[in-house]
Amino acid sequence: MNNKVTCENHGEANETFVCEHLVGASGVNWYSAKPIEDDPWPSAWCEKCQESFKKEGEWNEKSENDANLKAKLLCNHCYEETKNQCKVIIV
Repeated sequence: MNNKVTCENHGEANETFVCEHLVGASGVNWYSAKPIEDDPWPSAWCEKCQESFKKEGEWNEKSENDANLKAKLLCNHCYEETKNQCKVIIV
């Protein structure tokens, strides 16, 4: 079961997380795991954050610090709207 958030634009919806660089982005690379039933809106990150992820092979304290990763909370509708404006790359 997904946690709920109240979005200014969409009301009550499911919470999701993306790196701060994706908020309001358009035309950039969007990296995430493949959506699955238990996680239909997996956390997503940008090209800059992907470079840190690749160096470590996973998200951990070092890769998050190297990327200066700051996760931002979005509702699932804002997540989908932003995702649709980006080039999606499944990792």
